[in-house]
Amino acid sequence: MTDQALRQAEGALFLLGGGTDHPPRHSGELDFPDALLEKACALFQTLT
Repeated sequence: MTDQALRQAEGALFLLGGGTDHPPRHSGELDFPDALLEKACALFQTLT
């Protein structure tokens, strides 16, 4: 999302990642840490 898109519509952006102990998201080596899903869901529930 670009700065221009953020100026055109209200919204929020946050990043969810496993930290520095995990390969980058698009590396092909990433095994997504499923424990993050619970934290992400809890965060989204606070937005309503």
